[in-house]
Amino acid sequence: MKIKLFLPLLALLSIILSSAIIKAKAVNQDVSVSINESMLNAFFESIGDVKGKGSTKVIGKKVEYTWKVKDPIVNIEPGNATFRAKVDIKSGKIKTSKKSKRNIKYKIY
Repeated sequence: MKIKLFLPLLALLSIILSSAIIKAKAVNQDVSVSINESMLNAFFESIGDVKGKGSTKVIGKKVEYTWKVKDPIVNIEPGNATFRAKVDIKSGKIKTSKKSKRNIKYKIY
């Protein structure tokens, strides 16, 4: 549920920053925004639990499950950023935890 709130807030922030950059360029001014690793990780900590539920078919039978992201962290190095987290998944009496690791694409202007 929190992820559903996070994405619109991120989109709104992007629109506001884009508008500020366009206005600044119109009057020959520069705008710079820096987001560092500790800021991203503090944000993940502050939004609290990121969890959800869903369903899928397994051998023709509908199976419902819940999931929860734990310990999300971003590591930023020159030329590379990585998102890591643990994802807990539960369906009935079955529980599992998987480590997730994804590269983040970004551009430096």
